[in-house]
Amino acid sequence: MEQWITFKDGETSVGYSSCNEILILYYNKDMFDAANEPYPSADKPYTWEAFVEVARRLTLDKNGKHPGEDGFDKDNIVQYGAFVDNWTWQMEVWTLSNGGEWFSRDGKEVLINSPEAIASIQEVADLALVEHVSPLNVIPEDNGVGIGSGTVAMITSFALSLFSRNGLGGMTFVGLDNDVSLFTWDTEFYGSLWTTVQYAGMSVMLSIVYAMIISLLLQRKILARGFFRAIFYLPYVLPAMAVYLDGKWLYDYNHGLFNDVVKLLDGAPIKFLNSSALVTPSLTVIAVGLSGNLSVICLAGLQNVPRTYHEAAEIDGANAWQRFRKITIPCMTPIIFYNLLMSLVSSLQVIAPTLSLTKGGPGTGSYDICYMLDQQAFQSHKYGYGSAVAVALFILIAFFTAILFATSRNWIFYEGG
Repeated sequence: MEQWITFKDGETSVGYSSCNEILILYYNKDMFDAANEPYPSADKPYTWEAFVEVARRLTLDKNGKHPGEDGFDKDNIVQYGAFVDNWTWQMEVWTLSNGGEWFSRDGKEVLINSPEAIASIQEVADLALVEHVSPLNVIPEDNGVGIGSGTVAMITSFALSLFSRNGLGGMTFVGLDNDVSLFTWDTEFYGSLWTTVQYAGMSVMLSIVYAMIISLLLQRKILARGFFRAIFYLPYVLPAMAVYLDGKWLYDYNHGLFNDVVKLLDGAPIKFLNSSALVTPSLTVIAVGLSGNLSVICLAGLQNVPRTYHEAAEIDGANAWQRFRKITIPCMTPIIFYNLLMSLVSSLQVIAPTLSLTKGGPGTGSYDICYMLDQQAFQSHKYGYGSAVAVALFILIAFFTAILFATSRNWIFYEGG
């Protein structure tokens, strides 16, 4: 799927591709055979309705029931019938494929809140939230028919962690030696774990709050609303390294914005990025500004909160804060969960701020696990040991993701029950 945006440079029209991606359909033959379901065919492409219907017939709960059948247990699904990657860039491709756009052709207006775009994103979300035929962006061990990518890189990392290789000679099988070394004598590893968890915790919480506040403001009917929506989304589509480098001036000792504020309050300038205690919170502030994608998703969610609920609450005398707490937040919990999940996974894999600004310093104050992976695998060429670090990162992400899913049923509100 390709979209071209054009603009005028003097008398010359210049065009550039804003999106050039491919969505690939793959399917699990064993699951289709077990369900006596005919394979997808290029001669007879699926409609969206046919895709969802096949996914229903392939999805099973622990009792062997399908979605829509009496007694189907959506909380104990053992086999999903579909999986659709729903990272933000793929959502843009999905929107374009369904007749919507995220940006106007002149590149000056954000159209993510258009009916076509909202409907396209809602279709994908409904696979998990309404139809119960797809997980929320977690690739299960088996899935029937889907759009996305495989797990070759992950499997390769697991395999490579069992070997010793420096990139010059051959590989030597060492079993679990790399893992034992990592968890027993490598003191940098546990420091990197703490730095990563600390950064992710602050980044996720602040980003969720920031996204909600910005989306509430951008939902209001204000002058140049489209312009402001574009401004808040823009940092997300820019290269992260460039944003962090440009954001460094905020912390400059002599002329940085934050130190200017400190001086106005008669305080002494602070070396934010040279303090082990302040470096991670400082990097988190810039990361929050990069979460424009979360704001866009929150904005789409806010526009789907039923207006009738607010009107009924107003008649009953509820004030704005009560309506927000009792209506908006519960209706937004599926969106909040999605944003939490996406933000958590990306924050635990962060490396751009460390590479661009601190190089793991001061000392090991910003030495996170992805930076350790980079140093071991690509700087020291210890590919086996670096793969062991990657496996540890995978376990870390899986651990926190499992906690998030395990607790989600206690606070997520689904309108359909």
